[in-house]
Amino acid sequence: MAYSLALKFPPKRLPYTDAIQRQSTYFHQLHPNYSFLDRQKFEDKVFGPNLSETLASSCAFTALYHTNLALGCQYHEGGAFDPGNGRAWKLFQVSLGLALMSLQALVAMLIFAMTTCCLQIDEVLIMEAARMAQSLGYHRALSNGDQRYKDTCHRTFWVIYYMEKGMCFQNHKARYMIPDHDIGCPVPDVPESVFERHNWLLSAISFGRILSLAYTSLFSVSAAIQPPESYYAAIQNIEARLERWRSALPAHYHPGRLSQSHKPHVVPCSSSSFPKSSFKTVVLQSKFSYYGLIITLARLKIYIARAVVEESENIDIAAYTPIFILAILPLGALFILIDFVIHNPMHPETLNNLSLLDVAAGHFSLLEYKSGDFVPASLLTEFAHIARQYIRHYGRNQPQHQQQEEAEMQEREDVEKGAEPCGMGSSNVEFTLAFEVSLEYRGFYFSFFSNLS
Repeated sequence: MAYSLALKFPPKRLPYTDAIQRQSTYFHQLHPNYSFLDRQKFEDKVFGPNLSETLASSCAFTALYHTNLALGCQYHEGGAFDPGNGRAWKLFQVSLGLALMSLQALVAMLIFAMTTCCLQIDEVLIMEAARMAQSLGYHRALSNGDQRYKDTCHRTFWVIYYMEKGMCFQNHKARYMIPDHDIGCPVPDVPESVFERHNWLLSAISFGRILSLAYTSLFSVSAAIQPPESYYAAIQNIEARLERWRSALPAHYHPGRLSQSHKPHVVPCSSSSFPKSSFKTVVLQSKFSYYGLIITLARLKIYIARAVVEESENIDIAAYTPIFILAILPLGALFILIDFVIHNPMHPETLNNLSLLDVAAGHFSLLEYKSGDFVPASLLTEFAHIARQYIRHYGRNQPQHQQQEEAEMQEREDVEKGAEPCGMGSSNVEFTLAFEVSLEYRGFYFSFFSNLS
């Protein structure tokens, strides 16, 4: 029977005559006030010859059937005032177990929807999962009734919690379905989420809380109208919380740690350094979540972009990898590096940044190849090439730049004296080229994600 999946010890099936009585009582006592069922169609299934097969094949109908039996049972001395007791509760408990299974199925669907093939429905699924979790009361401490599924309910709720916080923040959604002030359930012990003595589930929940605070204090409508000093204080508060979160992670997996693998004496980090493939996913999810928030707070700091590109070698180019890790953060890091290279051509790290651009371009070329051209990323290799050509061109004309700077100083003096300005110099040409490159790759950014969605 389907309901045997929900309970370890399911209640015995009611005798046929008792089932008829309970269903009849339901329709007599409650149906007139809550007439959401088509009685004829429902009773055709309940009293038909294929009831057992229907219950075995449909969890939804099994939940509905047992709930109706429980409601009818209350009118035949089967109810009780205290939760967890009485025949009616035992019948209703079957439906509760199936509701939990439905919510867990929704969470599994949500994880699948985080990949490139389901970008259109992930938001709908997370909103429905959050709504269901709260409607079932999983965000509160379960102090009454059957406790066998307490930990499962709580772990399901907390996974939904941190997924909802992350997805809403990434999508710039103002409305969180799960309010932090209305949560009363503990975080259960989940041994399979503990790696190297660190509780990664608790870490993800803590990060979700930081995202919630960041949105409320920095990106909400009320935050936008606060005085500048309050805004800066809020930024410092979030950065301090984020740093405490980062410091609590195992030291050798701290996000923001550059591997410096371009130096010959440093051994680069590889996939073999992770004890389990699932652990690699956990570490990448933690690091990329951190990078995403840091980029938001720091307005695209360059060292974070470099860290993202360095981590790309550990990304599995596969359909199961979340799009946030597979494309969104690496693409943002690539564009940040291009911006920095073009506007800071004389920076001492320019050659290393150009090499990282090639690494990022290679990541996206491999992504296009493995996705069968579904992800249109090959143009990104052209941007890396343009940046390199720009630096070469800038280097060849470097002797002219000093002369141009002197000419521009003279020009400014002439303008101050009322003289007519001279024509466009080579530095202005360079600036125009840089501006055109920036416009081109920003246009690609929007077309890239338009194609995915």
